[in-house]
Amino acid sequence: MEGYKWSSYNEYLGKQWITDIGFALGLMSREEFVAYMNEENQDKSIESEEDKIKLTDAKLTEKIVKKYRMKPMMIQNEPRDEINRILKEILQQDGVSTRQLSRVTGVSRLI
Repeated sequence: MEGYKWSSYNEYLGKQWITDIGFALGLMSREEFVAYMNEENQDKSIESEEDKIKLTDAKLTEKIVKKYRMKPMMIQNEPRDEINRILKEILQQDGVSTRQLSRVTGVSRLI
């Protein structure tokens, strides 16, 4: 944390330059701040979403053919309600992103 130049962390440790640290240090001491900043974060974040197992396009194509008995590009020829139902089902699988599904099926990400 100390080495990251875009963080205000060092200012809270006494090297104040631009950050107004009064409010935060009014809530906790410097020692409590350091301890808080060094706690492991258990929040779900973008990084943890990216850590999910990702399906390759080939594997996704294989799953679509097996489940829906059609090539992914054929999904776009179905009625709108059916397209939406199928896409929603596929997106609920781990490792499938909207962008990837659009690429594999040819259906716009905006649907």
